[in-house]
Amino acid sequence: MSALTRIIAEAKRIRKRHPGLAWKTAVKQAGAKYRSGKISGSGSRKKVKKVAKRKKVIRRVKKLHAAEGRAIKSLGSVASHLSAAKKKIESEIGWLEISKFKTSKVSGRKKIQKRINKKKAQYRRIAM
Repeated sequence: MSALTRIIAEAKRIRKRHPGLAWKTAVKQAGAKYRSGKISGSGSRKKVKKVAKRKKVIRRVKKLHAAEGRAIKSLGSVASHLSAAKKKIESEIGWLEISKFKTSKVSGRKKIQKRINKKKAQYRRIAM
């Protein structure tokens, strides 16, 4: 959090305690508190649950290859499955681009573009 956001948050707390106080005055008081060091920046944060990278990747590949997903652990490395999934999506995007290029109507192109965007989003999720 930047200094300004901390000051504004403190000003909001001051206004809750003193509703009749002007906003400008509350901000001035909060700024004075911030400069004196009474507003700390280290608030308690929620711990982020860490999920193993490999499990995340396996889940993504399972979504793409529903039939092969059950046997994925015995079939080979995660990287090979990822690259296969990427190539499959790339070719699908290519075919969609070709059909978009061939389509004469704008409405048809828009529909195809929506499908292309979905495939690209799917590709980005895998590539992460």
